[in-house]
Amino acid sequence: MKKKLTLIMTLSLLVGTVQLSAATKQAEILQLKEQDLSKQTTHAVAGKEGRGGEVMIIAPELRAKDLQHAFTYLKRVNSAAKIAVKLTDGGVIFDILSMELMPGGTIIIFQTSTTQGVKYHVVNIENIDSIRDV
Repeated sequence: MKKKLTLIMTLSLLVGTVQLSAATKQAEILQLKEQDLSKQTTHAVAGKEGRGGEVMIIAPELRAKDLQHAFTYLKRVNSAAKIAVKLTDGGVIFDILSMELMPGGTIIIFQTSTTQGVKYHVVNIENIDSIRDV
């Protein structure tokens, strides 16, 4: 009888430990998902802080579509104009012939004309500051 009681108590402790372990794993997974969502939100911030520390958050694919529409508009208004993109690190991509959005909406590929021929620049949309004609 004492052995059965000890065995039952041991099994109860094991079941409790397994349930606690499963709950701990679920909590860890939830925390990782929240961290991932936080990173995605941070990457989706488009623009600079405004007055009072305000930040505008735009979905990346919408930002990419806006950039594509701006490029199309600039080409339509002045087809002879050369289009340039200023990057957040201060760099500039000049003589853009075309741009193509990637399906996820977070990357744009710019086709440029150089003295060595056609070149391609793959740029994350969060690295684009502005687009203009030259």
